[in-house]
Amino acid sequence: DLNREYKLYGAAAVFFILLLSHLNLVKFPWDMHIAFDLLLLINALMTVQDYGFQAKTLKHAAISDYHRKGKLDDKVNCLVGSIDLKRSEFLYRKSAELGIGAKIVHDLIDGIVKIANSKKFEIIGSEGDSLLFFTEYSNRDTDVSGVVLSMLSEINQLVAKSENLYNLESNIKFRIAFDIGSIKPVWKISGQKKIPAWEQAEDSFVLLNVARLLDAEAKLKERTESYMVVFPETAKLFQANNFEVNSVPNKHGANLEVNLLKV
Repeated sequence: DLNREYKLYGAAAVFFILLLSHLNLVKFPWDMHIAFDLLLLINALMTVQDYGFQAKTLKHAAISDYHRKGKLDDKVNCLVGSIDLKRSEFLYRKSAELGIGAKIVHDLIDGIVKIANSKKFEIIGSEGDSLLFFTEYSNRDTDVSGVVLSMLSEINQLVAKSENLYNLESNIKFRIAFDIGSIKPVWKISGQKKIPAWEQAEDSFVLLNVARLLDAEAKLKERTESYMVVFPETAKLFQANNFEVNSVPNKHGANLEVNLLKV
């Protein structure tokens, strides 16, 4: 903050002048001493007020607790999820026909955000008709199956409510992917602003993996149904035995093994 920097520089300059005066290196009348002292006090109070305002703003800003730490975590072990609405162009067109802008898609994404938050997921990215989120994961304490299946059930209820509201006749479908790995909080510089963001930890490809899983589902399945897609090792964490096992060629010529569950 340039304003705060100027105030601090000003306070430092006044303090330096007073120091020279006290060391008898510079002579000032006593009324000047009083003026300098008042100027230093006012500057200090304004700077403290700025920091207080910043702390208050930070407390209520959309910044994760992970970014509020003095020293950012090197890695956060987590379950990462990514959801993408299918046929979103149809939903945008339907909204336009109804004269409500992009309300159908926006309300769905807002609803999914609320569901994710209620399941202790942290939102780390949102773009149009898609959402990226995570929750901390440990082998011992995280009930992956219970959390994810409960989340899917509530998303289906949200979808059904929206279909009934806008007479969409089962036309809202989505794909959702989950993977386990490590990410880390970072601050990125944009102009003169620092923006909170997330990156994969050095030993993890979890953000890339959920993108690959969504891409695999898009290649394998019709857009008329909703599916969850995971890797085989992640599928073992779910209390479900009706996963479909599929193989998708990737751009390197190898096959990507994925498990799909109709939701």
